[in-house]
Amino acid sequence: MGSSDTDFEHWRQLRVAGELLSEPQASVDDLLHILDQLDKLLQMVEQSPGERMKEALIPSTRALVSGSLLEHPNMDVRVSVASCLCELTKITAPEQPYFDEEMRGVFRCIVSVLDNLPDISGRYFDKMGAILDNVAKVRACALMLDIDNELVVRLFEHFLNSVRDHHPENVLSLMADNMSIVLEEIEEVSPVILRTLFASVKNVV
Repeated sequence: MGSSDTDFEHWRQLRVAGELLSEPQASVDDLLHILDQLDKLLQMVEQSPGERMKEALIPSTRALVSGSLLEHPNMDVRVSVASCLCELTKITAPEQPYFDEEMRGVFRCIVSVLDNLPDISGRYFDKMGAILDNVAKVRACALMLDIDNELVVRLFEHFLNSVRDHHPENVLSLMADNMSIVLEEIEEVSPVILRTLFASVKNVV
């Protein structure tokens, strides 16, 4: 298969995955299958893609921020949604893929799934590690400060309460990287938020 054929097939699969994601699924397993496929396809998209690829991303970009996915009761689904959203954010960086209000919903989803970091036996723990990595790469925590300070506090609390001796070293390092990004921007945070962050640190020491 030539390069142009491969590009077209990638474009086609992205559109199909996004369109399928917009439709009600018969089961959670079916939904997870679509999300996993979309996640892999998004990982193959280069940053700042051309207009044709941007067009292929439209269905999934719209579907991922539907309330039914962002607030899905199944944790595995939310982890997969968060992973796809992180990949999408990496593709569009330094631009946001959504307006601020929608980004607030994106960040809520991401922060909520990271509350499960202590459970390394979970089905999607590796995917949570990838989420942490992408959040650090696009400095999402710095953007989060501008959109919703309270989510940053929750994220710090998740990290500080999640640390376990059995955590892989790379996961611990990524937690530290993301907290460092916040501390680099801390001068922009209100004194109330600053006190809350340091109170969280004090409780763990």
